Amino acid sequence: MSHSKSVIKRINEAFDQAIRDLNVLEMPSSAPARDMARASDMGTPDAAGGFIQDSISTSGGFVIEDDEQRTSGDAQTATHIPLAAIPSALQLLDLPPNDEQVSELFRNAAGRSSSFENMVSREDFINVCEILLSMSDDQASEQEESPSSESSEEDLDFQNAYDGSTSDDSEGASKKHPTRRRKPLQSKADAMEAESPHSKKPLTRRQKAVCREAFRLFFPDVKDEELSSQRIMIKDISRVSSLTKERLTAEEVVEMLEEFSTAPDKSMSLSDFETMMIATKLA
Repeated sequence: MSHSKSVIKRINEAFDQAIRDLNVLEMPSSAPARDMARASDMGTPDAAGGFIQDSISTSGGFVIEDDEQRTSGDAQTATHIPLAAIPSALQLLDLPPNDEQVSELFRNAAGRSSSFENMVSREDFINVCEILLSMSDDQASEQEESPSSESSEEDLDFQNAYDGSTSDDSEGASKKHPTRRRKPLQSKADAMEAESPHSKKPLTRRQKAVCREAFRLFFPDVKDEELSSQRIMIKDISRVSSLTKERLTAEEVVEMLEEFSTAPDKSMSLSDFETMMIATKLA
């Protein structure tokens, strides 16, 4: 399989940007939001794709200098990307960040090198993303919208294509890039400010469709043309979470609404909900 140089460049840029974001930003605590969004996602226990980890190495296979000495070129020297940074990279490519099958492929790829635990080589990342982008292009040409999941036959083709397209030559480069623990970085307020450029980026058509379908689950009896004017209240979150395996405490619900709601009454609009879905890597 071969893609144009512009596609490879785009994949590399997403790889580097996701590492920069993870190194600069300590993700604010958003577990309640993730739980609520996952609850809206049909109650699938693995809806987050298995990428998000509590404690990981975020160095990406290169030395992290002090904050004052860190430059934007650091990420470009990275040979590997942490699993926790992959959802962000997939979002930058407008690919689903929480697909369990894709998550499993990256976890398998991360297990190939003992020198880089919980990390995927740049080459493996490019190979997988080439396949994903190719499949996305094929589906877009066949039909304008495809809200349903891929068929099992397509899944098998994807797995076979990936299994035959990667190579394992990453260990040789590992010793050239020792890693060190980075210092604690930002407060939650600073982190939210650093994250805001991503939150303000226009959503793609795919992301809007995913968010709208999840938002719709809170209002099953509302007509489609009236959905955009609805607002999620505490009672709606409690009702949906009670129907799924995700159980949210009152404190978690309030925390989630305070973090993402832009309304004085702390209700959540469709726009607020989209922001939450993007921030928690669920769209």
